[in-house]
Amino acid sequence: MNYDLELEKLKSYLKEHNCKTIVLQFPDGLKVFADKVIDELDKMNQEEGTDVMPIIWFGTCFGACDIPLGLNQFKTDLFVQWGHNVFNRVEGWK
Repeated sequence: MNYDLELEKLKSYLKEHNCKTIVLQFPDGLKVFADKVIDELDKMNQEEGTDVMPIIWFGTCFGACDIPLGLNQFKTDLFVQWGHNVFNRVEGWK
């Protein structure tokens, strides 16, 4: 895999915050790695006795502000997005 999906960071967060149901969103170019993320979470559940249930959002996403409408109806503990850039404010730019 050519990308660091920071899965160890994700697993640590899930355990620390006792997350159970999570939504995973991938941009189109990273959707092919969704199965690898699910495999890692399944492995964590088996080896560490966690009970994380991931939901993959396969809808199209167009950037960091593209959060799917209606997510609150799923009653999830965490929404994870991959492949989005961090936006930094530049002084003097409006």
